[in-house]
Amino acid sequence: MKEKPMGQAPNHLIVKYQRGFSRTSVASACHKHGDRLVSCNNKLGYDVIEVKGSLKQAMSRYKKQAGVEYVEPNYARRAAAYPNDPLYSQQYGLRDIQAPGAWKRSTGKKKIIIAVVDTGVQASHPDLKSKLIAGYNFVGNNTNTNDDNGHGTHVAGIAAAATNNGIGIAGTAPNCRILPVKVLDAAGGGTIHQVVRGIQYAADRGAHVINMSFTGSERSKLEADAVAYARRKGAVLIGAAGNDGNKTRCYPAAFSQVIAVAALDQGGKKASYSNYGSWVSVAAPGSNILSTYTPSTYQTLSGTSMAAPFASGVAGLLASRGLSGTAIRARLQNTADRISGTGTYWKYGRINAAEALKATKAAGASRTAFGASRAAAAKRGVRKASPPRRTGSRPWLAVDRRP
Repeated sequence: MKEKPMGQAPNHLIVKYQRGFSRTSVASACHKHGDRLVSCNNKLGYDVIEVKGSLKQAMSRYKKQAGVEYVEPNYARRAAAYPNDPLYSQQYGLRDIQAPGAWKRSTGKKKIIIAVVDTGVQASHPDLKSKLIAGYNFVGNNTNTNDDNGHGTHVAGIAAAATNNGIGIAGTAPNCRILPVKVLDAAGGGTIHQVVRGIQYAADRGAHVINMSFTGSERSKLEADAVAYARRKGAVLIGAAGNDGNKTRCYPAAFSQVIAVAALDQGGKKASYSNYGSWVSVAAPGSNILSTYTPSTYQTLSGTSMAAPFASGVAGLLASRGLSGTAIRARLQNTADRISGTGTYWKYGRINAAEALKATKAAGASRTAFGASRAAAAKRGVRKASPPRRTGSRPWLAVDRRP
């Protein structure tokens, strides 16, 4: 069963101001009607206001205030994962996107940062702990980015788990680092305010790639502003297309500055749950994907959440070779395999890591592929993963809903 859509934060509004505008009149209106300022963001020029009474009436009221650019609810975002059969134990996805061919040219560089904007990442996971740099928790407003859900840990492993280390799984970008940015809570839910702060933070920290495996059907202008901010900083943004199984545009993936990724099944066809359409750029494996999970385990999950980090990993490899954000997007799209469904379900095709890296010249980078040790590493490097754990009598939910 799919996750049910979630509404926006109760009675919270986003009020975005015109550049250089003083908030005095809005603050006065806020006080007059008994509303409360929850948070302000000076860099992007907006406030989060808790409204007393009708949200609709408050929106109309704030829109009329001088200097207000727009007003919108603090929309929700949810992790874009899907239930699945957990007994799958091989990483077919890396083969499907031709990752081994890409590794001959680059396994990434430590200076390249892939931000996982999600439910957090388990800091002590044996396949991730050597890859993490200090991040931030915008749910608890602290530096504890540990994952209390499992979703973010799974996404992080697909993108850049430690590789050739004798344990667990391989990551798409073995040597790139992971910046954990927690914007979703233990149930896999969050708000626009949390998401926007997370995207802004990742961009300010110098993330080369920002993975966003969460979705919502409402188009937020503020989220679009945050995406534009990150692009101006040079980041490549990757988004999950959503799991409604139709043409519904899901955000942030549907923004033009984000690379939207649909999910494929194990046969290389569009997964039944994956959203699709002319707004989707590429596709990647998303069904029964084995990756890291909490606590210090491995789990198979399905969803466009799982497809997106494959693209993020390849983007990290390209960034390691010195490509700009614009060039990375072009390379991902133009080298994609035109599999069945291309032109209908997605514009370009299935990402092909080997082709994307094939003609890329390193910008002062040494080749960090496994080289002659790859054959030996195949025997001793990545061991068969342990089967996924079942928690109590819960079904296999892609988003862990532990209390």
